[in-house]
Amino acid sequence: MTGKAEIGIRPEFVRLTDDAAGLPVTVKTVDDIGRYRILRGSLGASTQRHRAGGPVDPGRAARTFDPGRLNVYAGAHLVEPAIARS
Repeated sequence: MTGKAEIGIRPEFVRLTDDAAGLPVTVKTVDDIGRYRILRGSLGASTQRHRAGGPVDPGRAARTFDPGRLNVYAGAHLVEPAIARS
């Protein structure tokens, strides 16, 4: 396969943390959709979405995730599903 390579992870598998070891994110908006919230954040020019179960204020935060939940895409096609590696 040729084309742009990307990694992706579903928002429900990303956790916000105060841990300095987490990847930094700037929380731009918080959408309350009932049982949880969807955060829209950025790291440089990249925009991401994260799911949170409790209140979150816009601003700086850090995030963590299980690397086994990452998906790899090449040319917009899934290379290997995360579920196959679990």
